[in-house]
Amino acid sequence: MSDIVVTNNEEFEAAFATLGAADGGKILLDGSGGPYALRFRDYDGADRPISVTSLDPDVPAHVTSVYVQNSSHLSFSDLYIDSTSLTEPNWFGDVYVRDSSHISFTDNEMSGAANGFWDGSADVVEGDDLGLIRASDNIVFSGNEMHGYNQGMQFLDIDTLEYTENEIYEMQGDGFRGGGFRDANISDNYMHDFYGSLQTLNHSDFIQLWDIPAQHGPTFNVTINNNVLDSAGGAAGQGIFVETDFDRGFEGIHIEGNLVHSGMGHGITVDQADGVTIVNNTVVHDVTAYSIATDTADPKTYAPWIKAIESTSVIMSGNISGIVSINGASASADNYLLDYIDPNADNYAFDHFVNMGGEGSTDIRDIRLQYDSPLNGQYGAPASWATSVSEPVEAVIRADVATENNSVWTFSAENSNADGDFLAEDDAVFKWTFGDGSVDYGQTVQKAFDGEGMQDVVLTVAIPGGLSDSITRSFVVQSNTIAEIDFTENLANGAYDGLIANVVASNANLTADGVSGRGFFLDGVSRFDLSRENLDLFSLERFEISFDFKPEDLQASGQIFEMTKTMKLEFNENGDLEYWLQTDQGQSTVVAEDALSESQWQKITVAYSSQDNSLALKVDGVELANVEASGATPPKAFWGLTVGDAFSTSAVGTIDNFFVGTNPTELAIEQPADDPEPAPQPEPEPAPEPQPQPEPDPQPQPEPEPEPEPRPQPAPQPEPEPEPEPEPEPEPDPQPEPEPRPQPAPQPEPEPQPEPQPEPDPQPEPEPRPQPSPQPEPQPDPEPITANASAVLAAQDDGDTGNFISRFLNALLKIFGLGKDDDDPTPAPPAEAAATTGETSLDSVVPITEILDETMPEEDEEDLELTA
Repeated sequence: MSDIVVTNNEEFEAAFATLGAADGGKILLDGSGGPYALRFRDYDGADRPISVTSLDPDVPAHVTSVYVQNSSHLSFSDLYIDSTSLTEPNWFGDVYVRDSSHISFTDNEMSGAANGFWDGSADVVEGDDLGLIRASDNIVFSGNEMHGYNQGMQFLDIDTLEYTENEIYEMQGDGFRGGGFRDANISDNYMHDFYGSLQTLNHSDFIQLWDIPAQHGPTFNVTINNNVLDSAGGAAGQGIFVETDFDRGFEGIHIEGNLVHSGMGHGITVDQADGVTIVNNTVVHDVTAYSIATDTADPKTYAPWIKAIESTSVIMSGNISGIVSINGASASADNYLLDYIDPNADNYAFDHFVNMGGEGSTDIRDIRLQYDSPLNGQYGAPASWATSVSEPVEAVIRADVATENNSVWTFSAENSNADGDFLAEDDAVFKWTFGDGSVDYGQTVQKAFDGEGMQDVVLTVAIPGGLSDSITRSFVVQSNTIAEIDFTENLANGAYDGLIANVVASNANLTADGVSGRGFFLDGVSRFDLSRENLDLFSLERFEISFDFKPEDLQASGQIFEMTKTMKLEFNENGDLEYWLQTDQGQSTVVAEDALSESQWQKITVAYSSQDNSLALKVDGVELANVEASGATPPKAFWGLTVGDAFSTSAVGTIDNFFVGTNPTELAIEQPADDPEPAPQPEPEPAPEPQPQPEPDPQPQPEPEPEPEPRPQPAPQPEPEPEPEPEPEPEPDPQPEPEPRPQPAPQPEPEPQPEPQPEPDPQPEPEPRPQPSPQPEPQPDPEPITANASAVLAAQDDGDTGNFISRFLNALLKIFGLGKDDDDPTPAPPAEAAATTGETSLDSVVPITEILDETMPEEDEEDLELTA
């Protein structure tokens, strides 16, 4: 076999003819030449294989397209494949293979023109599809980097496919798609940071399989293992979606060890398959990832699930997710179910993972389990275990906001490690650099931020021997003030930065005399709402509502304000104040007798703190009544907060200086000196004593579409209104503290659930599964810090800058938690498709659009039906 160096297409064709006439060989493309269009047709290379690669892998040759038809034993490696420079359409994609055998693509970079979320607007380029491999066998696609396309590689009717160790990002559609596989291995791929698209333009998936029409082959023996699928705080995508469009179903689907971090319902879903194994996967909610259904819809996020639907012979065990079900019945017995709502629950998701809802640039470090989680090594994907690291040194940030004050944060480096061993306080120098220029040292530090909004934090970890690592993360610091209305601004829809909605009032109501200046007169009919779009009003564990109020007449009693199914304040003819509150822990009512005096200004305050188990009523700063209460208020639903009464006659009186806040408590924190370049020292300054670990706010639940308005009964309702779900789900069983578990046993037959669900297929009965016991914290032997480590810190750059994400994500993080189920869309943006391809006069060639029309389902219609 010979090697031939070429610099242009003519030389390439000559080299191909020479090697094809001999015993094959290698064609070396000179990176200083080209670009090259590689075409192979009717070439049988069984005894004369040909490989095409770059002369110098560090200077990869530019290839505009690879076209292979009815050929065999060809390989392509170390190439830069990009058709965006072409001036004519590339009908076949950057890569097209058909009716061929033993074809491999390894270690190439493939780049398209997509440049953002595709929503149909002219300022965003809609990428082309990367390519198609069809009706072929023994295909290898490994170690490639792919980005900037609409759809990733598509495979149809393939015998023996190896799709492994690829990195895929900046896609507007699917990362991997196809069907009709016999013996396919889709493993060890890393898909992350997709651009996404409107769901009316594309229903986004990381990995999607479908069955194909009967004239093509069936799909069986498919392995999908050890992939990392991470929305990383951007456009959400369905994780692994195995969907039936032609009712042919699947046989032998094995899904194991995958880590899915996204904001769409289908984390892992298998529809109509026989012989399904779904074990040891981690499927968790990225609360900052979003999907957008239409160009007029709001971004939404949903907790992903694991489901087998209308399938038989299902084994499902060892998984971590919020919902795990087989044919509609909960499969909680041998899996670990997360709770996204209750911060006090043992299985509260945000207590187990490092930074699952992080803002800005995030990566796999943020979606690993914390070093002390008992789930490590027992449940979920190995990639999500804290013990899965083998870097020489790796900096990891864990952040928690204080429940007492939104401006106070605790930052921990306890998950940082070296060669897989967690670093103790004395094992390294931990340097923290904040956006205001201040610096602190220690494994755990506290920071009180002066301002609100996105704040960057840089952690640098240096160990003896000169090794160090830095990480930058961004966190949203929220204001402790939710609403502050003094009525100096005209009270109209959209006033106070969009806070006000649905004002019902006359000019006299709006110009009443307040304590100072104007107030708002409640005449029994007048009212205004604090918009439900202000997400800070929901899922609160502490708050204060205060205002000045002058009752016109105690006989004109009634409601002062209400948030339907959450809270209500009213007074009666005796001047008694009564406040009712609903949380996820139950209902509470506090009454202050003889609290109000007629025609006098009084300051009324409602103060609630779940941490203190207290709900109090105060008048003019004096506490008149207090009852025990705890829990979080309901997440966003149909209603905002109404001052007045939307459904009946309100109290009569004038209101002024209306305030809603999160009732911060001052915390004594010793701030480090503003010294951005402290002198190196062998030992770091001791870190401040860490405050008790706070609990993130619960996650928002999906927003119902219609604006409310029929009012429920005036009396407080005992239970919050349930959110609609795409499929009724059984309530997750409470999770005991895990203990070591045996290898997954066959799945037990699920007990019937009350919701109407398809009848589950019988499953073999497993042995009872023990739960894992808490894993002890590794304590490496301390090693003295040398001046070398401090010198590294002195010279170390303060870290890469974090990405800032959309204002929506800033709002979304304000509420950490979310509801359980539901699935739906994701996002994207368009523009003129980049031109691609050279000659298109080849005989017997069908354009890729015609192929897809013939074999591919319409925009995931079945998916939309399943998730409706």
